[in-house]
Amino acid sequence: MLGIAAVSGLWPTLTFVMLPVMLIAGAPAFGFGLVGIHHALRGIGHLWMAVTGTVLGAIGSAYPFVLFPVLPFVF
Repeated sequence: MLGIAAVSGLWPTLTFVMLPVMLIAGAPAFGFGLVGIHHALRGIGHLWMAVTGTVLGAIGSAYPFVLFPVLPFVF
């Protein structure tokens, strides 16, 4: 759920509303996803779910840092 909350700001109308959530939820989603991959490779849990959470968390935490340099050129 953290990954979904982190990536929900990619929708253009929700970008500025969800920006704090993207920053707060993105890093834990990435970290928990890496822990999930670690455990899934040892046979506990599903690898696809852990990879999905890791990717969503990485996108959610990196997107604000990609958005801020581009933002002055948009307006």
